[in-house]
Amino acid sequence: MISSDKKQKAKALVNEGELLVNQAEILLQKLVIRNARMSQEMKQIRIELEEKLISKTN
Repeated sequence: MISSDKKQKAKALVNEGELLVNQAEILLQKLVIRNARMSQEMKQIRIELEEKLISKTN
């Protein structure tokens, strides 16, 4: 039989693990949002540079 002390430690480890997983999910969501934002900014910069290049060649 497992002692109550070991059960409490196991529950604490499970809770800590769940907390870490939740924190990792939040960080991943923030990273995905940041990546999408940066991708959009890069597309805008590319468009602006292409427009400048076109205006210089005309």
